[in-house]
Amino acid sequence: MSKHPSKKPSRVRKRLDPFIRGVLAHFGNGETMRVDGKLYDQAGLLGWLQPLQTAHQEVEQVRNLLSAKVHVREQLSAAAKSFLDHLPLALGVKFGATSPILYDFGLRPARPRKQPTVEQKTIAYAEGVRTRRARGSYTSDKQRKEITVEGKRGLSLVTPDGEVKEILPPAPPGKPRPRRK
Repeated sequence: MSKHPSKKPSRVRKRLDPFIRGVLAHFGNGETMRVDGKLYDQAGLLGWLQPLQTAHQEVEQVRNLLSAKVHVREQLSAAAKSFLDHLPLALGVKFGATSPILYDFGLRPARPRKQPTVEQKTIAYAEGVRTRRARGSYTSDKQRKEITVEGKRGLSLVTPDGEVKEILPPAPPGKPRPRRK
């Protein structure tokens, strides 16, 4: 669709205007004419031509109005996109990211973060220590020297009942990776 309203009439309308002028000028004295096998006088010819002309004029007016509105919308769309991109964030700040009020705006509230259990924290810490040792990513020379190639011990967890659970199996012997500088 064009960005600016069209100033030119359609091809059909260009033909209708001279036809209507000609009928008004030359069919005033009761003269008739046969078109498509039917006999028409001035009123009959104008009965066909004027509604067509009116319909084309109305369509052109609507088309021009729509084209102008589309042009305005395109000018506003960059600002509107930015506004619509930032609106959910602002609503989350206003009402809270986990508020059920956000459903009223068509947004899904954020779920509250699940807190890890003590057992999960212990496992994560042990895995981190094991990874740092395997990669040689400790910061001091003393800590790096403590890493041996004899293998890594596993991790066991003692429950309050006194039961021992093996969480991480022992790692096989290997060389630690050299530290990146």
